[in-house]
Amino acid sequence: MYRRFIHTLAVLALAAGASSCLKTERFEGEDDRVPVGFGTYGKRVVGTKAGSSFIAPGEDFPEGAQIMVYGFYHDNSTWSTDADNAPDFMYGQDVTRQSDGTWTYGPVKYWPNETTDLLSFWAYYPAGAVLNLNGYGNETPGLPTVTFTQPADPESQVDLLFSELSRDLSKPSVGSTVNLVFRHALALVEFRLSEGTGARVTGMGLTNIYWEGTVTDPSTAPFVWTGQTGKGGYSIETETEISGTTLLRMLAIPQDIDPDATFSLTADITFASSDPTYDDPI
Repeated sequence: MYRRFIHTLAVLALAAGASSCLKTERFEGEDDRVPVGFGTYGKRVVGTKAGSSFIAPGEDFPEGAQIMVYGFYHDNSTWSTDADNAPDFMYGQDVTRQSDGTWTYGPVKYWPNETTDLLSFWAYYPAGAVLNLNGYGNETPGLPTVTFTQPADPESQVDLLFSELSRDLSKPSVGSTVNLVFRHALALVEFRLSEGTGARVTGMGLTNIYWEGTVTDPSTAPFVWTGQTGKGGYSIETETEISGTTLLRMLAIPQDIDPDATFSLTADITFASSDPTYDDPI
């Protein structure tokens, strides 16, 4: 049967910033420096795992969550993919959420004072996701082409998000804050059974699912995944009650499901019984 994974999208609004300087900023004096800072004001994120630590849509980033930020410096010009718009202001900066909801990084970077000195930012979450940026460096113009492989192990899966490009910003236009909007890049798949008693699931599995794919534009949703490969299986053992419970939650590369894909479910089922009834002998 032909089936298609559906993109599950949610929005996160972040105030984002920058770190380690790769280009020289211009300042009128030390007192004029304005740090580029981070601060969330949206709650549309899911967590980094598809297993027990999964955070449902509508909840916020947890303490310790990290985003990976790229900053582009382009003075006297607006954003384009030419050589002047490489991530040479900030390249792969980890930014961490604190217990009070603030975001921190170091060393701190500052806004250029000149109104013509523009910055743009792009990021992904979580920072620890193993991505292949296909040769992308701090002198590469534009955004990277991203290849991602999702682990089949349920406890190792990540919920990958890409941000929109926040572009053509200056110190007078935004002060210390940059807004980044994140969107989910993967398909969330859930299997549920809502009826039945006396049954206990012991295992579930999927076969012939693609685990790797490539996004050529990781800033524009819906993200277009191509080159899906790495076909394999997914299995989990559990003793979760069937009735009213999510039995399987999986985050996969968006893909067309091949006809050879299968879903398996094993369960122990207990049937109610009573003593047999006999007529009295004549």
